[in-house]
Amino acid sequence: MNMHTEAQKAYTAGVLDGEGSISIAINRTAKYRKINYVVRIGNTNLEMLKMIQQWFGGFISQDKKPDPRRRHAMYRLIFVSLKADRLLEEILPYLIVKKGKAQAFIKLRRMRRESYAKHKEVWKRDAITGRYIHAGGILYTQEELAILNSFQTREVK
Repeated sequence: MNMHTEAQKAYTAGVLDGEGSISIAINRTAKYRKINYVVRIGNTNLEMLKMIQQWFGGFISQDKKPDPRRRHAMYRLIFVSLKADRLLEEILPYLIVKKGKAQAFIKLRRMRRESYAKHKEVWKRDAITGRYIHAGGILYTQEELAILNSFQTREVK
């Protein structure tokens, strides 16, 4: 695992607090639902995002439809699932504005991993993606549903 300096963690937390988002979305297909856990940092300063990417990973995308009111292109540094989880766990002590959301995100990820470990027999590996999916759709506990609702999740078809 990468060792990050306290300054790198604090800097990244500050940028995420001011320019980022922590979100959960449920993607639904005809066969199953999949939860996407995502942390995004958006900015017009590509060099800053590349620096954070060098420290913590993730991938950078550029907005396809630039806003005509902006003078510069908008970029996003994106962390998904495990990388998002690891990032939030490292910078959690330094977050201020998004600390509660980060704690809920980390808690839900842990709960879902534990659910998989306890009920392995009802999970199956998707032949195409290689990901594990619940044979009967994703089942949630009441606590998990409360966390999902706190994120104002949206279903993507």
